[in-house]
Amino acid sequence: MNLKPLLAVLSICCTTSVPAWADGWDYQNLFKAIMALDQNESDYEQFADEYMQAFAPKLWQQAQQDEFARHDADAEEMAIMDDTKNSFDTKKIISVYYIVQYRDYDFSHNEFHFYGDPLSVSLDDPTNYLYISCDQNNELPDIRVYMSMNKLVMPMNEQTAREFVDQQENAGNTNKLVQVEIDFVPTSARFDNNKYLFDLYADFRKFVVYDRVSGNTIYQYETDNQ
Repeated sequence: MNLKPLLAVLSICCTTSVPAWADGWDYQNLFKAIMALDQNESDYEQFADEYMQAFAPKLWQQAQQDEFARHDADAEEMAIMDDTKNSFDTKKIISVYYIVQYRDYDFSHNEFHFYGDPLSVSLDDPTNYLYISCDQNNELPDIRVYMSMNKLVMPMNEQTAREFVDQQENAGNTNKLVQVEIDFVPTSARFDNNKYLFDLYADFRKFVVYDRVSGNTIYQYETDNQ
């Protein structure tokens, strides 16, 4: 993927504030994306009962009364899933925000690399994926979100990097923690029966690094395909 840096050397005094913690990054919303994008309907329809139990508990309780209630509830649940599939906006950008640690400055390439966090394998691995589980029902498969993010690094010339590190240390950020944002648009989905996982494939759109102390933007780049 051809990533286009918005700023080669980003000023430390930018004033962009940190957005809300997540926009669309939750299991139910990603499951809706799977329903809208998976060409094999049986992939997700087999989990209609678990989905009902997690996200429509009153309907699920109704289904436990007898076989007639179960029949009616199943029909209603499938209608809900069909409506969700048809109404989901497949062009909407989904954002995820989380805390990562930047490594020591790479003098050879003039950039900072990052350690991954529990959501990801490694932020600078081009085969990286994000990972989410359903807290409401452990029987629903986990979801892996794959995207070609290239190497997520923070380029910075040496002088600006020195100022940045000094600023972070003076602010008490000795753990080298920053908040990052990853934006993507889901494009396709499939169920991996062998691994009992949903794979959601997406187009990477934007990567932003925020200062946890001030909330300012430290670095940002995005793709050409917006």
